[in-house]
Amino acid sequence: KSPGFVAMVLGVITACIPPLRDALFSTGGPLRFLGSALESLGRAGASVGTLVVAASLVHQANAVENSPAQGADTEVGALNVSTSNNDEEHSMGATGLRESMRRRR
Repeated sequence: KSPGFVAMVLGVITACIPPLRDALFSTGGPLRFLGSALESLGRAGASVGTLVVAASLVHQANAVENSPAQGADTEVGALNVSTSNNDEEHSMGATGLRESMRRRR
């Protein structure tokens, strides 16, 4: 199902069928225009693959660099706990919740 695998299988099939191979890649072949286009795409394939891998690595490196350090106290916006204390509403994030739990022990 991956494009690389499909291209490999089609390449092997093309190489195994001499009339198709000659039509695509021999000078004056009826499908030479298509063979020439495939050759041009094939030459650029390694460069494009390198660019895609490099972009992926840069994206992952930025994500790791911007992530909080392990074990650091960070406020999590999705975790808000509302408590009622003396008829006064307090909203605390993850850090405040941890401190509250420590005080109760």
